Amino acid sequence: MQSKIEEPKSEETALLHNVEPEKLQGIETIAEELGQNLMSLSVTELYTKGIVYVDNPEEPNIYVIWNCCDSILVGGRIEDNLLIPLRDLFSKTLMTLARGFGIPHLNFYSAPVMYERLGNILIGLGSRQVRRSLFQMRSSKDMKSGNCNNDNAPRRITRELLEMELTNTKALEGWIYSFWKDEESFLRNSGGYAVVRKGTILSWCIGVYRSADRIEVGLETVEESRNQGFGMAVSRACINEFLSNGLTVDWHCDSANSPSLSIARKLGFKEILEYSIYQIDT
Repeated sequence: MQSKIEEPKSEETALLHNVEPEKLQGIETIAEELGQNLMSLSVTELYTKGIVYVDNPEEPNIYVIWNCCDSILVGGRIEDNLLIPLRDLFSKTLMTLARGFGIPHLNFYSAPVMYERLGNILIGLGSRQVRRSLFQMRSSKDMKSGNCNNDNAPRRITRELLEMELTNTKALEGWIYSFWKDEESFLRNSGGYAVVRKGTILSWCIGVYRSADRIEVGLETVEESRNQGFGMAVSRACINEFLSNGLTVDWHCDSANSPSLSIARKLGFKEILEYSIYQIDT
């Protein structure tokens, strides 16, 4: 998915430069501005894949980080001379690439101080605002107790499981490769659990972003298997393992996503932030 992107041709858009994530300067500022979103550290610390644009590679005032999937982080100061280049980058490059990858919409994150400014750029692209919540768990002591019957017992996602040709393996691999560079980096730096029944993967929870001491998880249950406890089972197993390895676990979800909110709260996550993003259909 991390295809090579040609530099935009217009003089305006050329004010933004594609740089290698490991060469991005000012990572401390990025982490401080967008601390609620682990994606910036995950990409710049080379855990997960991503593409970075800046106005000045040596001393960037603006940076755009795309995770090669559905999320874009915008940080720094959006000066007037960058309004058109940013709009063109979003509409002519990133939205086009996302559409080609079959990604239905893009989520745009920014620091609160630049949120309105970013909205002014996106308003002509059909943007809408979405409220989201960040939950966090720091210790296994915070995990609420719960039982899992044998039918729902999750299995660790291993190379062997991925090679078993189970139904929905491709969907699970799609999740893995949407964030991670390859299977090896996923298994080494992240991991996850899945519920498998009669040769079919019904639900999975995996780590999607990572830094030295934090990891963010993502959860999916196939539509016909929802409301049967599978999501709770895989989430509990996955999060317990990350906590036992000394990681703080992040859980993000839309504020309107009642099932995800319910699982987070039942597991014992603490809601630490509610925030807004912009979303655009590709």
